[in-house]
Amino acid sequence: MSERIGNTFVIQEEAAQQCDLCGKIAELRPYGPKGECICFECGMKDEDGTVKRFLEVAGLNNPPKETDENAGENPATNQGQK
Repeated sequence: MSERIGNTFVIQEEAAQQCDLCGKIAELRPYGPKGECICFECGMKDEDGTVKRFLEVAGLNNPPKETDENAGENPATNQGQK
């Protein structure tokens, strides 16, 4: 199962199943247009939509709320340095 651990999203291998869109037996992710479980090939047919749904599922589409502790920091450039 894929999961978010702190600021890291860990993607685990999943057992092969039947794609909800094309029927192919493959490793699936819940990134279909309406949340369907889809294979990589179906996901790449609408790459922008798949990325958007991945970010939603992963909880990464909203920036972290700024607190006094991390005010003004950019996690991409600071990488935990204070």
